Amino acid sequence: MVGVMIASVLTTSCAKDVECYVEGEHVHLYTNKDSGLCRYIDSEKEYIGRFLRSDDYLNMTEELRLVSDNGLYLISDNKNYFNNIVENKKENRREAYVYDYTYGSYYGYGYGYNLSTGDYEYFYGYHTGYHWGGMSGKILSLMNIQMIKSEI
Repeated sequence: MVGVMIASVLTTSCAKDVECYVEGEHVHLYTNKDSGLCRYIDSEKEYIGRFLRSDDYLNMTEELRLVSDNGLYLISDNKNYFNNIVENKKENRREAYVYDYTYGSYYGYGYGYNLSTGDYEYFYGYHTGYHWGGMSGKILSLMNIQMIKSEI
């Protein structure tokens, strides 16, 4: 019984209704002060969760009813929020491995003449020939800069 009472108290909203003099069916713009996100909600409450009601409103349409009923956000009203995310994004932490098929000397597995056995075989050691080798970070950075410049 105590658990049920606590759950009902936590889910009960304490927000007060705000007087609204707008005629007809409409939605108000609610803004989250912490994140800056805003969304239209069909309500006259002072706040809903962390969203505070503003005096901005739009007349109800089918699209706005869908937005309000499903807790959706309009991108057009949240451009600043998304721009801040893009500007403040952290460095991408994925590692890219880029290889190039080149001719030269390398130390690793390969097919060739093994001096220790005197046979041609697949072994780990020093080889000369074509092989897959990683590109240096400097070259990779230059490639990324050139790719970004070509997209601008």
